[in-house]
Amino acid sequence: MNLAFVNWWTFNTVLGGIEAVGARVAQSLTERGHHLCFATIEEGYPSVEGIPNLLLPDKDHIHSMVNRRALLSYFREQEVECIVCHNAYRRRLAKLLSEVAAEMGVPLVFEIHTDPSYTYCKHPFPSFVRRAELSFRRHKAVRQWRLLTQIADRIVFLSEGYIAPFRTMTGLNDSDRLISIPNPNTFVPEEIPSMMEKENRLLYVGRFEMAVKRVDLLLRVWAMLQDRHPDWTLYLLGGGSSEEESRLQSLAASLGLERVHFEGIQQPKPYLIKSKLLALVSKFEGWPLVLSEGMQFGLVPVVMNSFAALPEILDEGRAGIMTPPDDLVAYAEALSDLMVNEGRRQQMADHASMYVTKYDLSHVTDRWESMLRECIKSGRHEWK
Repeated sequence: MNLAFVNWWTFNTVLGGIEAVGARVAQSLTERGHHLCFATIEEGYPSVEGIPNLLLPDKDHIHSMVNRRALLSYFREQEVECIVCHNAYRRRLAKLLSEVAAEMGVPLVFEIHTDPSYTYCKHPFPSFVRRAELSFRRHKAVRQWRLLTQIADRIVFLSEGYIAPFRTMTGLNDSDRLISIPNPNTFVPEEIPSMMEKENRLLYVGRFEMAVKRVDLLLRVWAMLQDRHPDWTLYLLGGGSSEEESRLQSLAASLGLERVHFEGIQQPKPYLIKSKLLALVSKFEGWPLVLSEGMQFGLVPVVMNSFAALPEILDEGRAGIMTPPDDLVAYAEALSDLMVNEGRRQQMADHASMYVTKYDLSHVTDRWESMLRECIKSGRHEWK
Protein backbone atom coordinates (compact mmCIF):
# COMPACT_ATOMS: atom_id res chain seq x y z
CA MET A 1 0.00 0.00 0.00
CA ASN A 2 1.09 3.57 -0.72
CA LEU A 3 -0.14 5.74 2.15
CA ALA A 4 -0.02 9.42 3.08
CA PHE A 5 -0.13 10.48 6.75
CA VAL A 6 -1.11 14.12 7.27
CA ASN A 7 -0.82 16.20 10.44
CA TRP A 8 -0.43 19.80 11.55
CA TRP A 9 3.01 19.27 13.14
CA THR A 10 5.77 17.05 11.80
CA PHE A 11 5.62 13.43 12.89
CA ASN A 12 8.41 12.66 15.36
CA THR A 13 9.28 10.25 18.15
CA VAL A 14 10.69 12.90 20.51
CA LEU A 15 7.43 13.87 22.20
CA GLY A 16 4.30 11.88 22.95
CA GLY A 17 0.84 12.38 21.53
CA ILE A 18 -0.38 12.53 17.94
CA GLU A 19 3.03 13.07 16.38
CA ALA A 20 4.72 10.15 18.15
CA VAL A 21 1.86 7.70 17.63
CA GLY A 22 1.61 8.56 13.94
CA ALA A 23 5.37 8.27 13.49
CA ARG A 24 5.58 4.89 15.17
CA VAL A 25 2.65 3.43 13.24
CA ALA A 26 4.13 4.78 9.99
CA GLN A 27 7.52 3.23 10.75
CA SER A 28 5.88 -0.08 11.60
CA LEU A 29 3.91 -0.09 8.33
CA THR A 30 7.09 0.78 6.43
CA GLU A 31 8.87 -2.19 8.00
CA ARG A 32 6.09 -4.38 6.61
CA GLY A 33 6.84 -3.21 3.08
CA HIS A 34 4.30 -0.43 2.67
CA HIS A 35 5.30 2.97 1.29
CA LEU A 36 4.59 5.95 3.55
CA CYS A 37 4.86 9.67 2.94
CA PHE A 38 4.05 12.58 5.25
CA ALA A 39 2.48 15.97 4.65
CA THR A 40 2.50 18.55 7.45
CA ILE A 41 2.06 22.25 8.00
CA GLU A 42 4.35 23.26 10.85
CA GLU A 43 7.81 21.87 11.51
CA GLY A 44 8.23 21.09 15.19
CA TYR A 45 10.79 18.43 15.95
CA PRO A 46 12.53 16.95 12.90
CA SER A 47 10.41 14.39 11.08
CA VAL A 48 11.39 10.72 11.27
CA GLU A 49 14.16 9.70 8.92
CA GLY A 50 13.52 7.57 5.86
CA ILE A 51 9.97 8.84 5.16
CA PRO A 52 9.52 11.81 2.81
CA ASN A 53 7.71 14.82 4.22
CA LEU A 54 6.09 17.74 2.41
CA LEU A 55 5.64 21.00 4.30
CA LEU A 56 2.66 22.84 2.84
CA PRO A 57 3.86 25.98 1.06
CA ASP A 58 1.13 28.32 2.31
CA LYS A 59 0.80 28.09 6.10
CA ASP A 60 -1.27 31.27 6.32
CA HIS A 61 -4.03 30.07 3.98
CA ILE A 62 -4.42 26.32 4.53
CA HIS A 63 -7.45 25.88 2.27
CA SER A 64 -5.75 27.48 -0.71
CA MET A 65 -5.15 26.59 -4.34
CA VAL A 66 -1.38 26.70 -3.72
CA ASN A 67 -1.59 23.99 -1.09
CA ARG A 68 -4.08 21.97 -3.13
CA ARG A 69 -1.78 21.91 -6.14
CA ALA A 70 1.23 21.05 -3.98
CA LEU A 71 -0.55 18.13 -2.35
CA LEU A 72 -1.91 16.79 -5.62
CA SER A 73 1.52 16.89 -7.24
CA TYR A 74 3.21 15.32 -4.21
CA PHE A 75 0.62 12.58 -3.62
CA ARG A 76 0.58 11.66 -7.31
CA GLU A 77 4.35 11.46 -7.34
CA GLN A 78 4.18 9.17 -4.28
CA GLU A 79 1.35 7.17 -5.93
CA VAL A 80 -0.78 7.56 -2.80
CA GLU A 81 -3.71 5.13 -2.51
CA CYS A 82 -5.15 6.41 0.78
CA ILE A 83 -4.87 9.64 2.80
CA VAL A 84 -4.91 9.45 6.62
CA CYS A 85 -5.28 12.69 8.55
CA HIS A 86 -4.15 12.42 12.18
CA ASN A 87 -5.40 15.92 13.01
CA ALA A 88 -9.18 15.89 12.78
CA TYR A 89 -9.75 19.24 14.49
CA ARG A 90 -8.87 21.76 11.75
CA ARG A 91 -11.74 22.57 9.43
CA ARG A 92 -9.66 24.20 6.72
CA LEU A 93 -7.31 21.23 6.58
CA ALA A 94 -10.22 18.77 6.45
CA LYS A 95 -11.79 20.61 3.52
CA LEU A 96 -8.49 20.79 1.68
CA LEU A 97 -7.88 17.05 2.05
CA SER A 98 -11.44 16.27 1.02
CA GLU A 99 -10.96 18.11 -2.27
CA VAL A 100 -7.58 16.48 -2.89
CA ALA A 101 -8.91 12.99 -2.12
CA ALA A 102 -11.94 13.55 -4.37
CA GLU A 103 -9.79 14.71 -7.30
CA MET A 104 -7.44 11.75 -6.91
CA GLY A 105 -10.25 9.28 -6.29
CA VAL A 106 -8.63 7.85 -3.15
CA PRO A 107 -10.22 7.21 0.25
CA LEU A 108 -9.82 9.66 3.12
CA VAL A 109 -9.43 8.61 6.76
CA PHE A 110 -9.51 10.81 9.87
CA GLU A 111 -8.31 9.81 13.33
CA ILE A 112 -9.73 11.59 16.40
CA HIS A 113 -7.02 11.44 19.05
CA THR A 114 -9.21 12.44 21.99
CA ASP A 115 -12.62 11.97 23.55
CA PRO A 116 -14.92 13.51 20.88
CA SER A 117 -17.26 14.75 23.61
CA TYR A 118 -14.50 16.53 25.53
CA THR A 119 -16.30 19.87 25.34
CA TYR A 120 -19.19 18.33 27.28
CA CYS A 121 -17.03 17.53 30.31
CA LYS A 122 -17.94 19.56 33.37
CA HIS A 123 -16.17 22.91 33.43
CA PRO A 124 -16.28 25.46 36.24
CA PHE A 125 -17.52 28.35 34.08
CA PRO A 126 -19.66 30.44 36.46
CA SER A 127 -19.63 33.71 34.52
CA PHE A 128 -21.83 34.47 31.56
CA VAL A 129 -18.78 35.14 29.36
CA ARG A 130 -17.19 31.80 30.14
CA ARG A 131 -20.46 29.91 29.70
CA ALA A 132 -20.78 31.56 26.29
CA GLU A 133 -17.21 30.52 25.50
CA LEU A 134 -17.94 26.90 26.37
CA SER A 135 -21.12 26.95 24.28
CA PHE A 136 -19.13 28.24 21.31
CA ARG A 137 -16.50 25.53 21.74
CA ARG A 138 -19.17 22.85 21.82
CA HIS A 139 -20.82 24.22 18.69
CA LYS A 140 -17.46 24.34 16.92
CA ALA A 141 -16.61 20.74 17.87
CA VAL A 142 -19.99 19.36 16.76
CA ARG A 143 -19.73 21.34 13.51
CA GLN A 144 -16.33 19.77 12.84
CA TRP A 145 -17.47 16.23 13.65
CA ARG A 146 -20.45 16.63 11.33
CA LEU A 147 -18.12 17.76 8.57
CA LEU A 148 -16.09 14.57 9.01
CA THR A 149 -19.22 12.45 8.59
CA GLN A 150 -19.74 14.15 5.21
CA ILE A 151 -16.22 13.70 3.82
CA ALA A 152 -14.53 10.73 5.53
CA ASP A 153 -14.45 7.15 4.29
CA ARG A 154 -13.39 6.02 7.76
CA ILE A 155 -13.23 7.78 11.15
CA VAL A 156 -10.89 6.16 13.65
CA PHE A 157 -11.43 6.52 17.40
CA LEU A 158 -9.08 5.53 20.19
CA SER A 159 -11.71 3.35 21.86
CA GLU A 160 -15.01 1.69 21.05
CA GLY A 161 -16.43 3.71 23.94
CA TYR A 162 -16.15 6.93 21.92
CA ILE A 163 -18.28 5.81 18.98
CA ALA A 164 -21.72 6.03 20.61
CA PRO A 165 -21.20 9.61 21.91
CA PHE A 166 -19.95 10.65 18.47
CA ARG A 167 -23.05 9.24 16.81
CA THR A 168 -25.24 11.07 19.31
CA MET A 169 -23.45 14.37 18.69
CA THR A 170 -23.56 14.09 14.89
CA GLY A 171 -26.83 12.23 14.35
CA LEU A 172 -24.96 9.69 12.21
CA ASN A 173 -26.90 6.47 11.64
CA ASP A 174 -24.31 4.78 9.45
CA SER A 175 -21.74 3.30 11.84
CA ASP A 176 -19.83 1.11 9.34
CA ARG A 177 -17.30 3.87 8.81
CA LEU A 178 -16.64 4.31 12.55
CA ILE A 179 -13.96 2.05 13.99
CA SER A 180 -11.61 2.04 16.96
CA ILE A 181 -7.85 1.49 17.02
CA PRO A 182 -6.01 2.18 20.31
CA ASN A 183 -2.72 3.95 20.75
CA PRO A 184 0.19 1.49 20.69
CA ASN A 185 2.41 0.84 23.68
CA THR A 186 5.38 3.18 23.89
CA PHE A 187 7.98 0.55 24.76
CA VAL A 188 8.79 -2.62 22.85
CA PRO A 189 8.93 -5.78 24.99
CA GLU A 190 12.72 -5.91 24.82
CA GLU A 191 12.92 -2.59 26.67
CA ILE A 192 11.11 -3.93 29.76
CA PRO A 193 13.52 -5.32 32.41
CA SER A 194 12.73 -8.84 33.54
CA MET A 195 13.50 -7.89 37.15
CA MET A 196 12.66 -4.53 38.74
CA GLU A 197 13.36 -3.46 42.32
CA LYS A 198 10.21 -1.60 43.21
CA GLU A 199 10.02 1.03 45.93
CA ASN A 200 7.01 2.53 47.70
CA ARG A 201 6.53 5.27 45.13
CA LEU A 202 3.38 6.84 43.78
CA LEU A 203 4.12 8.31 40.36
CA TYR A 204 2.47 11.01 38.25
CA VAL A 205 3.66 11.71 34.69
CA GLY A 206 2.11 14.49 32.61
CA ARG A 207 1.59 18.21 32.28
CA PHE A 208 1.68 20.31 35.43
CA GLU A 209 -1.63 22.10 35.08
CA MET A 210 -4.95 22.30 36.87
CA ALA A 211 -7.68 22.75 34.26
CA VAL A 212 -7.55 19.24 32.73
CA LYS A 213 -4.75 17.25 34.37
CA ARG A 214 -5.76 18.59 37.81
CA VAL A 215 -2.45 17.94 39.55
CA ASP A 216 -3.74 20.12 42.39
CA LEU A 217 -6.29 17.41 43.22
CA LEU A 218 -3.51 14.85 43.47
CA LEU A 219 -1.68 17.08 45.94
CA ARG A 220 -4.83 17.32 48.05
CA VAL A 221 -5.15 13.54 47.99
CA TRP A 222 -1.54 13.20 49.11
CA ALA A 223 -2.35 15.43 52.08
CA MET A 224 -4.86 12.74 53.14
CA LEU A 225 -2.33 9.94 52.73
CA GLN A 226 1.11 11.14 53.79
CA ASP A 227 0.64 10.63 57.54
CA ARG A 228 -1.11 7.28 57.08
CA HIS A 229 1.68 5.95 54.85
CA PRO A 230 4.99 7.47 56.01
CA ASP A 231 6.96 4.89 54.03
CA TRP A 232 5.55 6.10 50.70
CA THR A 233 6.75 8.98 48.47
CA LEU A 234 5.07 10.93 45.69
CA TYR A 235 7.02 11.71 42.51
CA LEU A 236 5.70 14.13 39.89
CA LEU A 237 7.26 14.20 36.41
CA GLY A 238 6.38 16.83 33.85
CA GLY A 239 6.27 20.53 33.24
CA GLY A 240 3.98 23.42 32.53
CA SER A 241 3.89 27.17 32.55
CA SER A 242 5.94 28.89 35.23
CA GLU A 243 2.68 30.25 36.67
CA GLU A 244 1.10 26.79 36.98
CA GLU A 245 4.22 25.26 38.48
CA SER A 246 4.48 28.10 40.99
CA ARG A 247 0.84 27.64 42.01
CA LEU A 248 1.36 23.90 42.53
CA GLN A 249 4.51 24.48 44.57
CA SER A 250 2.65 27.03 46.70
CA LEU A 251 -0.25 24.62 47.20
CA ALA A 252 2.12 21.87 48.32
CA ALA A 253 3.68 24.26 50.84
CA SER A 254 0.32 25.48 52.14
CA LEU A 255 -0.85 21.89 52.64
CA GLY A 256 2.33 21.05 54.52
CA LEU A 257 3.16 18.22 52.16
CA GLU A 258 6.16 16.02 52.78
CA ARG A 259 7.99 13.49 50.60
CA VAL A 260 6.77 15.17 47.38
CA HIS A 261 9.32 15.43 44.59
CA PHE A 262 8.70 17.78 41.65
CA GLU A 263 11.15 16.23 39.19
CA GLY A 264 10.44 18.38 36.14
CA ILE A 265 10.59 16.99 32.62
CA GLN A 266 12.47 13.70 32.73
CA GLN A 267 12.68 10.46 30.80
CA PRO A 268 10.09 8.37 32.68
CA LYS A 269 11.67 4.94 32.30
CA PRO A 270 13.89 5.05 35.44
CA TYR A 271 10.89 6.17 37.49
CA LEU A 272 8.63 3.52 35.95
CA ILE A 273 11.13 0.85 36.93
CA LYS A 274 11.13 1.86 40.59
CA SER A 275 7.50 2.89 41.19
CA LYS A 276 4.56 0.74 42.28
CA LEU A 277 1.48 2.90 41.69
CA LEU A 278 0.52 5.36 38.94
CA ALA A 279 -1.85 8.28 39.54
CA LEU A 280 -4.13 10.02 37.03
CA VAL A 281 -6.96 12.38 38.04
CA SER A 282 -7.67 14.17 34.74
CA LYS A 283 -10.99 15.77 33.89
CA PHE A 284 -10.90 13.91 30.56
CA GLU A 285 -8.41 12.07 28.37
CA GLY A 286 -8.30 10.29 25.02
CA TRP A 287 -6.01 7.29 25.36
CA PRO A 288 -3.27 8.41 27.78
CA LEU A 289 -0.04 6.66 26.87
CA VAL A 290 1.21 7.00 30.44
CA LEU A 291 -1.26 4.33 31.59
CA SER A 292 -0.02 1.67 29.21
CA GLU A 293 3.57 2.73 29.92
CA GLY A 294 3.00 2.19 33.63
CA MET A 295 1.29 -1.15 33.08
CA GLN A 296 4.19 -2.32 30.92
CA PHE A 297 6.50 -1.72 33.89
CA GLY A 298 4.24 -3.37 36.46
CA LEU A 299 2.67 -0.25 37.95
CA VAL A 300 -0.97 -0.39 38.98
CA PRO A 301 -2.87 2.68 37.70
CA VAL A 302 -5.38 4.36 39.99
CA VAL A 303 -7.52 6.61 37.78
CA MET A 304 -10.63 8.73 38.09
CA ASN A 305 -13.16 7.21 35.69
CA SER A 306 -13.72 10.36 33.63
CA PHE A 307 -13.32 9.14 30.04
CA ALA A 308 -14.93 6.33 28.07
CA ALA A 309 -11.71 4.57 27.03
CA LEU A 310 -10.64 3.81 30.60
CA PRO A 311 -12.51 0.50 31.08
CA GLU A 312 -10.92 -0.80 27.87
CA ILE A 313 -7.44 0.31 28.93
CA LEU A 314 -7.74 -1.18 32.43
CA ASP A 315 -9.58 -4.37 31.46
CA GLU A 316 -12.78 -3.28 33.21
CA GLY A 317 -10.90 -2.63 36.45
CA ARG A 318 -8.85 -5.83 36.58
CA ALA A 319 -5.61 -4.08 35.51
CA GLY A 320 -6.09 -0.96 37.63
CA ILE A 321 -8.49 0.88 39.88
CA MET A 322 -11.22 3.16 38.54
CA THR A 323 -12.76 5.56 41.05
CA PRO A 324 -15.72 7.94 40.70
CA PRO A 325 -14.78 11.26 39.05
CA ASP A 326 -14.07 14.15 41.44
CA ASP A 327 -14.39 11.99 44.60
CA LEU A 328 -11.10 12.68 46.39
CA VAL A 329 -11.97 10.53 49.40
CA ALA A 330 -12.73 7.48 47.26
CA TYR A 331 -9.55 8.07 45.28
CA ALA A 332 -7.43 8.35 48.42
CA GLU A 333 -8.96 5.16 49.83
CA ALA A 334 -8.22 3.25 46.62
CA LEU A 335 -4.58 4.30 46.80
CA SER A 336 -4.39 3.53 50.51
CA ASP A 337 -5.76 0.02 50.00
CA LEU A 338 -3.05 -0.81 47.48
CA MET A 339 -0.36 0.79 49.63
CA VAL A 340 -1.08 -1.61 52.50
CA ASN A 341 -2.22 -4.66 50.52
CA GLU A 342 0.95 -5.72 48.73
CA GLY A 343 -0.53 -9.05 47.64
CA ARG A 344 -3.45 -7.42 45.86
CA ARG A 345 -1.20 -4.78 44.33
CA GLN A 346 1.20 -7.40 42.99
CA GLN A 347 -1.63 -9.51 41.60
CA MET A 348 -3.03 -6.52 39.72
CA ALA A 349 0.43 -5.50 38.52
CA ASP A 350 1.06 -8.99 37.09
CA HIS A 351 -2.29 -8.94 35.31
CA ALA A 352 -1.71 -5.41 33.99
CA SER A 353 1.70 -6.25 32.52
CA MET A 354 0.23 -9.27 30.71
CA TYR A 355 -2.98 -7.58 29.58
CA VAL A 356 -1.26 -4.51 28.14
CA THR A 357 0.69 -6.62 25.61
CA LYS A 358 -2.47 -6.62 23.45
CA TYR A 359 -1.58 -2.99 22.70
CA ASP A 360 1.96 -3.72 21.54
CA LEU A 361 2.84 -1.90 18.33
CA SER A 362 2.71 -5.08 16.22
CA HIS A 363 -0.90 -5.78 17.26
CA VAL A 364 -2.00 -2.18 16.73
CA THR A 365 -0.29 -2.15 13.32
CA ASP A 366 -2.28 -5.28 12.41
CA ARG A 367 -5.48 -3.31 12.99
CA TRP A 368 -4.28 -0.31 10.98
CA GLU A 369 -3.12 -2.54 8.15
CA SER A 370 -6.43 -4.42 8.00
CA MET A 371 -8.50 -1.23 8.09
CA LEU A 372 -6.44 0.49 5.39
CA ARG A 373 -6.54 -2.52 3.07
CA GLU A 374 -10.32 -2.67 3.37
CA CYS A 375 -10.59 1.09 2.88
CA ILE A 376 -8.53 1.01 -0.32
CA LYS A 377 -10.48 -2.00 -1.57
CA SER A 378 -13.78 -0.19 -1.00
CA GLY A 379 -12.54 2.96 -2.73
CA ARG A 380 -13.56 6.58 -2.40
CA HIS A 381 -17.22 7.38 -1.71
CA GLU A 382 -19.22 10.56 -1.63
CA TRP A 383 -21.16 10.69 1.64
CA LYS A 384 -24.29 12.76 2.10
